[in-house]
Amino acid sequence: MDLSTQTLKYNMTSAQPEKHGIWVSLLVLLVVAMMVPCSQAITPDVIRQVVAQGQVQTAAKSLNNVSKACSDAVDYLLFHSPATLKEYVFDSYGKPQAGFLEMNWRWLGHYDECQGIPSYRYCATIFTGDLSALSSPVNLTLTLGVCVPEQCSQSDVQTYLNTLLDGAGIPVKPLGNESAVICTEKSHKPFSAGFIGTIFLFSFIFALMLLGALYDLVVRYNKKKSTMPLVSTNVTSINRERNGVADAPLDDREPESSADNANLIPALIQPKPAKWEQFLLGFAFNRNLAKLMSTKGSDRSIACLNGIRVLSMAWVILGHTFFFAMEMGITGNLLIAYGWYQNFGFQVISNAFFSVDSFFFLSGFLLTFITLRKMSERDGRIPWGFFYFHRYWRLTPAVLTTILIWMYIKPYMGDAPLWNMYQNVDSCVKYWWTNILYINNFYPRMFMNECIGWVWYLANDMQFFVISPLIILPLYYFPPLGLSLIGFLLFASFGVTGALTGIYKFPAGGTQIPGYDKPTMDFSSVIYSKPYCRIPPYLVGMLLGFLMYRQGDRKIRLKPVLVALGWTVATAVGMSCVYGLFHAKVTLAGSVLYQMLSRFAWAVALSWVVFACKEGYGGWVNDILSWSAWLPLSRVTYSAYLLHPIVIYIFYGNLKTSFMASLWIMPTYFVGFFALAYAAAVVMALFIEFPFANMEKLFMPSR
Repeated sequence: MDLSTQTLKYNMTSAQPEKHGIWVSLLVLLVVAMMVPCSQAITPDVIRQVVAQGQVQTAAKSLNNVSKACSDAVDYLLFHSPATLKEYVFDSYGKPQAGFLEMNWRWLGHYDECQGIPSYRYCATIFTGDLSALSSPVNLTLTLGVCVPEQCSQSDVQTYLNTLLDGAGIPVKPLGNESAVICTEKSHKPFSAGFIGTIFLFSFIFALMLLGALYDLVVRYNKKKSTMPLVSTNVTSINRERNGVADAPLDDREPESSADNANLIPALIQPKPAKWEQFLLGFAFNRNLAKLMSTKGSDRSIACLNGIRVLSMAWVILGHTFFFAMEMGITGNLLIAYGWYQNFGFQVISNAFFSVDSFFFLSGFLLTFITLRKMSERDGRIPWGFFYFHRYWRLTPAVLTTILIWMYIKPYMGDAPLWNMYQNVDSCVKYWWTNILYINNFYPRMFMNECIGWVWYLANDMQFFVISPLIILPLYYFPPLGLSLIGFLLFASFGVTGALTGIYKFPAGGTQIPGYDKPTMDFSSVIYSKPYCRIPPYLVGMLLGFLMYRQGDRKIRLKPVLVALGWTVATAVGMSCVYGLFHAKVTLAGSVLYQMLSRFAWAVALSWVVFACKEGYGGWVNDILSWSAWLPLSRVTYSAYLLHPIVIYIFYGNLKTSFMASLWIMPTYFVGFFALAYAAAVVMALFIEFPFANMEKLFMPSR
């Protein structure tokens, strides 16, 4: 490298200060960085050849597209600027790093050093190339950080790179689109109208939360003051003794849940608050926080569901901790990370998508169980219009808030070489409406073009919810028909999933099927996000909800042998779903069967867990899942699901160098992501979820 460096200096000092020729020196620097993986040695002859070719190319008319201001600025840098400036500029450039064969292809340079130089800014340039000579499993996508004068636009840099690399015959080239060069502005990004509007909206909601809390204090004070003269009355004393409450103020309990309110004289009955009072108190953060943090559940609730919900969400975050790091291309030892998929213990992470099937199962189970129970209490009468409205009102405000955060708040929460690459704001501008219509799993067609791509789950869940009355009504009025519909939909889903897997040759796991070419279609767009392929766990949940509804409060007595058999089979089925593909050479037929039945099998195993815990056969499993501390976390799991990808993107997007993934470090990241996601979820719940749920009571019928 010493000889190459000397040759570089010689060519820089002997070059003529022509506006086009000055870029030859930059080309040489680029070639020194780029030729490491493309040749076995960088000799002076190689550099001279590149310079000669570059001189011819720089005279081409295509360079006329470069602005004069940019050319003048680079001319000053190379031939008139102090030596110290040159040293700092070129020192900040990205350089070849160790581990190229392990896909360490992010040569980002020193971002802060470049940004600290007056009148210069950092640009990340992205290249693609053919690495067939190295037997690479994927095509080269290399990122090189450069420090350029502020006068040079992204198109200026791209024009020069395209021209020079083509002429030099280097087997890499910039990507042919605007994202090939990503430059960072030095000055603070001006606040957009969307940012200002979002901040104003959040500030308005926060003001309502404070006003609601203050008004709640006034209401409590007036209520206490109006009841104080009656505290010593015989009626009150008798009622307190009857309920085992000694000297407890009446106002510590809600009117609808206080036993002594039934015996109070009519004068104590408070009038129903006005609409504006209900609205304001619905935003009172002290009331909502008390509800959120309460560890007392309903007597009719199934406590183990809280643990399943939170642990499933933790599983989702764990999978995304690893997946996002690889997807965002910031991992410097990517092949090492891919190798983890061959480890037995890592199967829990590589198959974390079963956590999503857990949520589908829970959704179908709770919907069917609760709806059938309410129908039985009301002689089958359900206000179906409000049935749909409640679901939409429950989900949509939080989704809209997430979109606002993603589009208008997140872009201002980072400053790093590749930060602008991860914004995806344009997709939100085009397709945000698909998220609130819950059709984003069908349009846009490609998964990568979605606004907030992880809400494909909500689209599926809403679509299942829309068709659920077609199953619930037959289950209530004529169960054989309802059960037949569940069976028909199950087998239809099996058939469609199996057919798509066979047609497109999708593998059962992450490895390619032996003897077949790589699939030409995206698995996420064809199967993973489509309702007709994901509905089996939902249907299994509906079936369990129906069976538990029919069972009622009767206890099912099982012999210990049957209980042991149930746990053994459920454990074996669940383990086979997660670990069944470990080192397995799966044929196309095996892939078809796995894609058809794995999600169904997982839901069946989960059904036993819920059934056993409810009927008293859960043992220590039920003790863990029914822990009262899960309840507050379960109340904000929906918000955690919406916000945790943003937390992960902000962390990874702010890394200024590629990092080496480690099985010891990544779990630490997971713990941090989990804590931050749920902390953000608490804020979301207090700002959006609870107030809007309370607001629903203003126009929903009390019955």
